[in-house]
Amino acid sequence: MAIDFKSRKTWLWGALGLLVYLNLGNDDDSTSFGGGDSDAVGGWRTTLSGTRLNYFHTYNSYSGGFSRSQKMDLCPQGTYTFYAEASFDATGPATEAGTWNVQENGGGVSLVLTPDNGEPTYLPLAFDEKQNILVGSRSYIPAKSGKHGPACY
Repeated sequence: MAIDFKSRKTWLWGALGLLVYLNLGNDDDSTSFGGGDSDAVGGWRTTLSGTRLNYFHTYNSYSGGFSRSQKMDLCPQGTYTFYAEASFDATGPATEAGTWNVQENGGGVSLVLTPDNGEPTYLPLAFDEKQNILVGSRSYIPAKSGKHGPACY
């Protein structure tokens, strides 16, 4: 059986054209932070965009206890808000707002938080054994909607 190189070349050009069309024709701006990202960076941006990261910790003993909670809303437009409170903190809750991004950093992938009028902080990203999101060394439960979902406007 002879191979028709003309039809094979036409097929290859058609396949290449389809790949270019699919790549350039992506109208989903929910995670448009720039081009040329690695698969890992793009995957993390997709995972984190429009997500609230929730952290809850309680400790009880016969002599008392404490609780601590944190929530970080990572909005699709690239902004974030952070809220933290602890039962033992007399100064009240801590809040922060700014922009977020994901970048390759030292062979891994980091969440980059840049507070309004502040310097960026690079926090390594990973998944823990329960598929919660490790930001630095703290495990956060992700939520896209509902009571514990993000408040992005």
